[in-house]
Amino acid sequence: MKQLQYILEQFYQKIVGLMVLFMMFLVIFQVFARYLFGISPLFIEEAVTYVIVTVGTLGAVYGLYRNKHASLSFLREKLPVSLRRFHTLLINSIVIITILCVQGIGGFIFTQRTLHLTSTGVGYPLFFLHGLVFVAGSMGVVLMIIKTINDWKINEE
Repeated sequence: MKQLQYILEQFYQKIVGLMVLFMMFLVIFQVFARYLFGISPLFIEEAVTYVIVTVGTLGAVYGLYRNKHASLSFLREKLPVSLRRFHTLLINSIVIITILCVQGIGGFIFTQRTLHLTSTGVGYPLFFLHGLVFVAGSMGVVLMIIKTINDWKINEE
């Protein structure tokens, strides 16, 4: 289980890094195209928007996974040591349930409703683009469940 957690963590880091580089490349290309050639391709703005949303989703889950969320760590440090394990389990459970509800159920319903629509700039089916965020949220749930199980096992030992 620990090795799977490590593999997923490395995968998250590499995917987010590549997506940020891709987004940076697209924005630089758009700036050059606008100022050198006088054109501003609409598909680049749309692609950057979807990449930003996906990176934000992956980044938020990764931040929670690494316990880097300011309010979570602030509250945890104020608790007595005996309650910190329970607090971590409670927060992880709330995060998992929230991601499942918002990203899982909401994302699935939203993707179902956009099956017949296409994006205005690129012309891609919207269910594909919204599906990226749905997959990112699902990966986050898997990572948080594995982390919660590993944290619980480590604290028992």
